[in-house]
Amino acid sequence: MAADMHRGNAGTGVGRPRRLALLIASDRYEDPDFKSLRSPAHDVSALARVLANPSIGGFQVDCVFNKPAHEVNAAIEDFFCEKQPDDVLLLYVSCHGVKDDGGRLYFATSNTRVRRLASTGIASVFVGEQMTGSMSRNIILLLDCCYSGAFIEGMVARSGGSVGVNEGLSGSGRAIRSSSSALEYSFELDRRRVTKEISQVGTGGGNGAGPSVFTDALVRGLSTGEADRNRDGLISIDELYEYAYTKVTAANPNQTPTKFSDVSGELIVAYSPATARPPQLPDEVASATEHPLARVRAAAVDTLRDLALKGDDVGRLAWERLKTLLNDDSRMVAAGAAAAMAEIERVRPFSRARYVPPSRMPVSFPQPVEMWPPPPVPALANPRPSSPSPPPSPPPSPPPSPPPSPPPSPPPSPPPSPPPSPPPSPP
Repeated sequence: MAADMHRGNAGTGVGRPRRLALLIASDRYEDPDFKSLRSPAHDVSALARVLANPSIGGFQVDCVFNKPAHEVNAAIEDFFCEKQPDDVLLLYVSCHGVKDDGGRLYFATSNTRVRRLASTGIASVFVGEQMTGSMSRNIILLLDCCYSGAFIEGMVARSGGSVGVNEGLSGSGRAIRSSSSALEYSFELDRRRVTKEISQVGTGGGNGAGPSVFTDALVRGLSTGEADRNRDGLISIDELYEYAYTKVTAANPNQTPTKFSDVSGELIVAYSPATARPPQLPDEVASATEHPLARVRAAAVDTLRDLALKGDDVGRLAWERLKTLLNDDSRMVAAGAAAAMAEIERVRPFSRARYVPPSRMPVSFPQPVEMWPPPPVPALANPRPSSPSPPPSPPPSPPPSPPPSPPPSPPPSPPPSPPPSPPPSPP
């Protein structure tokens, strides 16, 4: 799919931006003043699946479940540090939300003590500081806890009542969506109805354990594509909030999700599995290539060339449309199409790896490389038969071997000695 997961915030970083999610949840507490919660375990599991799905969220997901405060604080700080401007960061928190006597919001962890919130809880101020200090310009915070709207009130108050939470970072984007207002509790769902009890006094475990109203709406909207309100194949954070707001208020009128945004353009959360559409040429360009006036078609050639030089999937379609215009009945149009294609081949931006959105590929696997347009087809050989070549001469015969030398004659035997002369006779 050739869709931009970062529409509205032009990418400036080197390489493909990362999509990272940190899900934090606590449902068991050492302090008896905190009752066990039924939803967080289910919520984290369901949300992690849909966010990590390469066809929907494409996030690299890490979960921190039932950990003490110091470990959660460290995980949050690590999550926001050393990131690139184009990285998309999503932080989700599901737990008890508690206010101190001064109205400051804390998120409860497994070892949080109600009477020692400052030292054992996760201060919402700390989370806000990590968000505003991060280099990432695309941050999403989802809070599913009681009084979560108080976090938004604190962000607005710290920014002097203005919309921007970090005026020193131009173009930064922060989107916060909470399950309830600053004065409301969050509710859990059982299998048939919204429970009458608030989540802070919910019972732990049991066959009736189910998702929270808010997180259930998030998961359903993402996994089914129902949150894609404009049916463009992408789910923005605003579309997801509007969908969750409708579902939550319908299930429980006493719970009102709230939001805070400091985002330029649309911050895209996921692809919609229900409304994904293939890439298309702009309607006005496609119409211009079929216009009865040759000068209009000739002008469309320039637009097609510019689209093709971008090297994305729409550029591929522009390339294919230029090929059809090579046979246009207007010499001007056909010549323009040929010149445009020659320029594209000369520049060859498609020699780079074709961009494949991260949500379409397994996160840990390398992306495939597809080269296009293909290299020019070489000219065909002359079809006329050519004179046959003379057969190759046989290789020269090796020179004859010299005759073998006769074996050497044995040395001649010495002549026999003459017999000895007889002794002379006596006189």
